[in-house]
Amino acid sequence: MNANTGLLKNSYEFINIMDLVGGNFYTNAKDFNKRSYEQGGIKVYEYFDTIVSGFPAKMMLSNTDDKNLNGISLVFGDTTFSTMIMSVHKSSNKQLEDEIKEALLTIKYNKNIVIDPFEDVKFTVDTTSTVYKLLTYSGNMYIFTPYGKDNNEDKSMVSIIPTLYDKTASLRQMSQLSFNGFVKHGMYGFVADSTDIYKINDTDALLKTGDFYAGTDRMYFYQLILAKDDYSLIVFGMCDYENQVIKREISNFCKKVKLKN
Repeated sequence: MNANTGLLKNSYEFINIMDLVGGNFYTNAKDFNKRSYEQGGIKVYEYFDTIVSGFPAKMMLSNTDDKNLNGISLVFGDTTFSTMIMSVHKSSNKQLEDEIKEALLTIKYNKNIVIDPFEDVKFTVDTTSTVYKLLTYSGNMYIFTPYGKDNNEDKSMVSIIPTLYDKTASLRQMSQLSFNGFVKHGMYGFVADSTDIYKINDTDALLKTGDFYAGTDRMYFYQLILAKDDYSLIVFGMCDYENQVIKREISNFCKKVKLKN
């Protein structure tokens, strides 16, 4: 599926689709349950297992960071893919809530369609002079790893997330929101060593480097945010803090990421 796949009703109500081709529903969604989410501080109002388009599925209704908004999440798939759909709506609009749930449960999915991951995206990246290659993508996230290999022990990766640019938010605010998302997934202790805000021709940019912890492992991070017109990219690279070679590879890779005109 293309970047930013989904439906937008207004600035705060939307449906977002993330399709992890080559993923595995049973492993990717193993922590998608009421207990795991509530341990993370999220209030779950409804959770159930179901079937969507013939595939096993899980659906959840929960709160969001905004008390006026609730979210509906649906994940389904098999051993070859995992698709997650997330929606946000006014918590007071029970009719819309029921309509979204009903619509999500009628989704039809054809996993045999071949999709070009870079079709219609508004960024380019030259991977010819770096070890980082595309590993996988899902909706609005592209994951690159050394030689495109899935190596959980290494933990080295770069993610690129294209998104609409909210001009009411500063690049510093976008940076912090990105870190807040990582904290919700168990990362912590983010400390920036340097932060630069500058322009690349007509593109606004923020570059931040530093370290954080994933479990007991001290990790290095390289965050690059590019924004132009109504479009932005959030680029995040990470590796073992002591791995100087991969640090240089991450920097080299990120310098090749460009927004299209």
